[in-house]
Amino acid sequence: MLGDNTFTLSDRPRREYLLSQLPRLPTLSLVLGLTFAYLVYLVIYTFKRLGHQHRAMQQSNISLQQEIYTRSQLQREIEWLASHDELTGIANRRHFLDHVSAHQSKRPLSLVLFDIDHFKHINDHLGHLVGDEYLARIALLGEALMEQHGGIFARYGGEEFVAWLPGLGIDDAQRLADTLRLQLIDACLTHADGQPITLSAGAVSVINPQPIDMTRLMQIADEALYRAKREGRNRVAIGGDIDG
Repeated sequence: MLGDNTFTLSDRPRREYLLSQLPRLPTLSLVLGLTFAYLVYLVIYTFKRLGHQHRAMQQSNISLQQEIYTRSQLQREIEWLASHDELTGIANRRHFLDHVSAHQSKRPLSLVLFDIDHFKHINDHLGHLVGDEYLARIALLGEALMEQHGGIFARYGGEEFVAWLPGLGIDDAQRLADTLRLQLIDACLTHADGQPITLSAGAVSVINPQPIDMTRLMQIADEALYRAKREGRNRVAIGGDIDG
């Protein structure tokens, strides 16, 4: 108190003063630390996203390769089925005719038709599964034999088979057909009564260089085949040489 005046001393600092006294370094460190942490987070997040994208691309690439492989396999199977008999695995009628068109200029050439004797009895008494097995066995025997001599052996339909033999005359065609007949007997395929499975064949040869009349050629071979059937089966009949 000074005279009539009273004075009060206060130690409450002013706001401006307090702000001026705040240390600068901790605040800067906090800002920098938060900024660095955020940048680290962005880097980790980016790499994680890239990793996911990379794995997704790898999986997509694997799936695409599998799809391509599957489609390629399917395409090969379709192409194979288009030219092969599904039961026996040898050339089918369509492939045989395509082969004939591409290999008919060589002379001499021969055609042989084969038919399994009494095949209906096999299906009736032993069952169709046994019949299918016999067809497959005979197909493999014929294919191996004819291919050894530059020919093609195909299933023509049912129990009928056909051989196309460029460069072979009627005598060689008859010999090969008879060889297959004997091989079938040696294969020990039997009927229900134990009798051996046999086949009959009709052979025809072309020596004239003129274009082939395939319809006529097949007709002559078919007539020879049924002559072999009429004469007792288990034999090869000759249709002879024809002029184109």
